[in-house]
Order: sequence, then structure tokens, then C-alpha cells
Amino acid sequence: MVMKKGFFRWLPILALTTALSSNFYQNHDDIAQARNLRRVSNGFAFEIQNCNKDNNSVVCTFMVANLGEVRDLTFYPQYSIIIDSTGKQLTGSEGRIGGIGRDLVYMRDMPSRVPINGKILFKGNLPGRIVYLRLVGSGFSVEWR
Repeated sequence: MVMKKGFFRWLPILALTTALSSNFYQNHDDIAQARNLRRVSNGFAFEIQNCNKDNNSVVCTFMVANLGEVRDLTFYPQYSIIIDSTGKQLTGSEGRIGGIGRDLVYMRDMPSRVPINGKILFKGNLPGRIVYLRLVGSGFSVEWR
């Protein structure tokens, strides 16, 4: 009997926690199941960190590392896309890798095996859950579902 009372005492807190976490995933990190999944393309390793939705934009952050020798990396935000559960698609507007870039990101002499922060901005509203993200650059394309 004591166990039953204890459980019911915590039930409202459990319900509130569930509601808050559900709202978090609706508005902020909709591709949570893809977080920290590593994708490798043409010797570059990418790891999605999160995607945050705002009323008129989505910003996705990621890490990228050059797995080969020192070389250049070119990232094209305008060819990158994001799609939500309603089928609405946005193309990238701006991107940065290590603080470099905007419309075109060109990182000269990217060091070997050093993870660097990156981000991409998608302008527009996505009403549904984010279900797909693809990042495109010169010689690479990585995607998360």
C-alpha cells in the first residue's frame, strides 16, 4: 500500500516531464535519433549535434573532421537540404565551419583528425518533425534520417 501511494504521488511529475520532453523534441532537436551518428564521405567524418527550430528558421550544428592528410574542404550550404514530416523542404542559406564562411565555406588546409564545429542555417518554417538532413560539398554528401 505504501508503494502505491508513493507511485501516485510522483505521477503528476512524470506526466509533466513527459509533456515537456515531448515539446522539446517537437520544437528543438527533431532528428534526435540521428544525433551523434557519424557519417563519412570522401575522407571527411561528420557528426550531427542538433537542429533547433525557430518560427522562421532552422539551425543545425555538426562536427566535421578530416580523416586524411591536410587538405581543403568546400561546403555548399545552398545545395544542402532539410525535410520535415509534412514533406516540406528547405535549402540551406548560410553555413560555417570553424567560423569561416557564409554562402560558400572554403576551409584551406584543414588539419588532419581535428574535429571542427560547423553549422548551417535554413530560412523558412518547418511545421512538422525534421526527418531528413543532407549536407553537400565538393566531393562529399552526407545524410541523416
